[in-house]
Amino acid sequence: MRFNFKKVSAVLSSAVMLGASVGMAAAANYPTPFVVSGTANVAIVYGTGAGVSTLDLIQSGNIQSNLQSFMSATGTSETTTSGEIKALFTSGTKLYINDSLNTVKSVLTDSDLPIVLKDTAFSGNVDSSIAHTIDIGGNPKITFAKQPTSSDDPNIALTLSTTQSNYIYNATATFSKAVNFSHADSEGEDITLFGMDFTVSSATDTDTIVLLQSAEKVSLTSDNPTAEVIIAGGSYTLELVSSSDSSATIAVTDSSGDTESKEINEAQSKTVNGITIAVTTADETNLKLSATIVAGSEKITLEDGSSVTVGDDDELIDGTLIDFETGNPNNITSLTISVYAPESDEDAIKPGGYFVDPVYKTFKIDFPGFNIDTESTDREDIKFTPNGDDKIDMTFTDHSGYTKTFQIAKNVSSSTLELMRDDNGRNISVFEAERFKDEDYIVVGNEDEGHLLRLTSVSNSSSTGSSNTNGDKAEFQDVFSGTTYSTTWTSDGVGTIVVGGKTYDVALEGKSGLSTEAYNVSLNYPDSSGAGVAVAYPTIQTGKGANLALYEPLTITLNNWDGDNSVTNLSEIKLPDGDGYTSISSIGRDGAGTMTSDRWNFTAGGTTYSINTSNSANRSFTVAAGQLKYNVSNYGTANSVRLRLLTVAETVEIIRPAVVIFQEKDDNNRYEALIVELEDGATSDDGLGIDSIEDTWSAAAAGWKSSRYTDSKQEDRANLWGSIITVDSSDSDQKSATISYPKEQIHAQLYVTEEAASITTGGSTTGVTALGEVLVKDSEVSSVSSKNLIIVGGSCINSAAAKVLGGSYCSADFTTATGVGTGEFLLKGVTGAYTTGKIALVVAGYEAADTVNAAKYLTTQTVDTSKEYKGTSATAATLVTTETTA
Repeated sequence: MRFNFKKVSAVLSSAVMLGASVGMAAAANYPTPFVVSGTANVAIVYGTGAGVSTLDLIQSGNIQSNLQSFMSATGTSETTTSGEIKALFTSGTKLYINDSLNTVKSVLTDSDLPIVLKDTAFSGNVDSSIAHTIDIGGNPKITFAKQPTSSDDPNIALTLSTTQSNYIYNATATFSKAVNFSHADSEGEDITLFGMDFTVSSATDTDTIVLLQSAEKVSLTSDNPTAEVIIAGGSYTLELVSSSDSSATIAVTDSSGDTESKEINEAQSKTVNGITIAVTTADETNLKLSATIVAGSEKITLEDGSSVTVGDDDELIDGTLIDFETGNPNNITSLTISVYAPESDEDAIKPGGYFVDPVYKTFKIDFPGFNIDTESTDREDIKFTPNGDDKIDMTFTDHSGYTKTFQIAKNVSSSTLELMRDDNGRNISVFEAERFKDEDYIVVGNEDEGHLLRLTSVSNSSSTGSSNTNGDKAEFQDVFSGTTYSTTWTSDGVGTIVVGGKTYDVALEGKSGLSTEAYNVSLNYPDSSGAGVAVAYPTIQTGKGANLALYEPLTITLNNWDGDNSVTNLSEIKLPDGDGYTSISSIGRDGAGTMTSDRWNFTAGGTTYSINTSNSANRSFTVAAGQLKYNVSNYGTANSVRLRLLTVAETVEIIRPAVVIFQEKDDNNRYEALIVELEDGATSDDGLGIDSIEDTWSAAAAGWKSSRYTDSKQEDRANLWGSIITVDSSDSDQKSATISYPKEQIHAQLYVTEEAASITTGGSTTGVTALGEVLVKDSEVSSVSSKNLIIVGGSCINSAAAKVLGGSYCSADFTTATGVGTGEFLLKGVTGAYTTGKIALVVAGYEAADTVNAAKYLTTQTVDTSKEYKGTSATAATLVTTETTA
């Protein structure tokens, strides 16, 4: 067989010539077949052979995290766990958006993780006990961004840093007595750190500590030159070939019979046939050759102020920094390894992902998800959609579960935009006692008692002032539920309706014989008890608990404000604040009760303000209603003021209609709000649409919004509550928007766990099905052989890859078998390698760094998992086809 990188069509002719011996594989672009329609059938197999790099395990975790992003939304389920875990939150104190990882729990000890952080002992030059702690960093935060790379769509994740000062955690081993690791009595001794067994190598000196993982100590002589050892699950025969007073030649034979030998100096180590051999002592006499050696699966080198390195080539583990405290291995009382993100494209843990400790590999930061994910049924959508060039519609579900789409605004002229429910000029009233007419809308109540009503029928059967109410009519219909409310009349033009258990006073103006559109109707609200009290911008609660208010600038007449000829002056304005009302109170004329004064006093926030309403010079004050602020100002008309909402920057009055959405009380005890602002939309070339959506929590900060990588016309914003606000500019002159609102504030379910632990998120508001613990060692592949497999690492260090590729090929043999050489990687899907009909996909590079590129290419590019690719970088690979002779 020879490789052909040019003629893709050759695969078709080859299949025809082979006939029934080869089945034509349908295109199966990743993540198929591993995740299909949100359901998983996959195991990710990483190698444990001698010389395997930590990077293979890290990339296996990255592939798992990527597959999690394709999982489907679920309903209610319980959180299930296995293994040793410690939550970084409590039932009473959660980790919310913008919280640091250590907000609730900052230090973990053996009381939190009794196995991983178990106290151990070391017997070297001294006998010392060892305590283990994990100090959680303050910099990792739950944020919203394109992460971990700029090629991701914006998402809410745990954001990491690539600088040590902003570490994820510090893993510290503290010794009860100062240990000299370079002492002869310490070298060759076993030590357990964070649940991982090591042996102190004789290569340890006054600058560095060298540890051999999963090591065995053996003494060989010319009389007994061989010994059997088990290293990282593999069986090896060690043989003393020769020795001198300063070195020994050691041969290593693996279970397949392959042998390699190398000469190794005393206090040095080398990789021999895939395992690390360190020579502690070597000796040559006339009678006997001898050597004491330590054999391990991986060599780890620690030097103060440097990154951890592994292997004979001292390959850096990026994102690590060592602190000996005393500065040298001769007198150590504590050993700290600080861990941070290894590179910028791995500086976030997304929901469903985790971060395995790159040195000890016995514990991880696990992030199974949020209590409410972005696709959860515990979210609702509030939508804003342009309707033609001059109108805009809103869709939402009310607190009774009814969903309705209706028009909220219309451009009535080149410079005038109004709250308006149809093309016929029918208005939407948002101020108590405001007059409205047949077929107009009016918002009544507040929060879960709020309703949107339509006046459906109105008439008066008698002359004004008559006591006869027979035939009088003012009927309303709930726009959402369709429920009809009829007025009960107590006298001509005076009556009541009961809506949601509350009684509203109804006033009807107009004598008999008028056209329907000539009658005026107004409502007085029960929430505004007392003469002269008015509610502005009442809210309607949505299905998941937000409170929504329609807004437009109001011009308010202060005297005779309700128009009932009773000369009632306005005394108080009640503004919804997300938790009831905030009042502008003690409204009254200045001048010791002079009825003719145009100067009025107002009290807001404990301060009294005075405005001369007739003055042409602007006079105003600002009032806070929850997290919103309004401006009250004169405009040169006696006894009248304007009420206008301010933008979140509090510098500009909003002069067009808008929609305010109050969120529920968050962990800061605030009712933050969103302001949906509309643009004018005066022409067909510049129609009516969404101008912007601001949030009071971030003050519309740019750092909390981002366009999507997959569609730059979709811009997302997130806030503390977990609302996701998407503005769609596909139609550039008429933007639409969707607000995804969760029924409760979202919080991250973050844990520190042992490496083998698994967590499936749940609770009353589960968002996405967890992929589960799908990582397995190659030695355990039989337990998952019925699944589709992703096999990470080459055939030299991953026995599952060896089975798929046909042999345990290393170095040049790997190139001969696969065509993949230095600086290259292989993606190869083989059907039926383990189970008929299931794919085993090998993700392997010539070196560990090439395997990293292979994993990144798989998860970021279009890959048919049934085929074979050869690549050179995270973005460059070529489809491989084969020519077969009939």
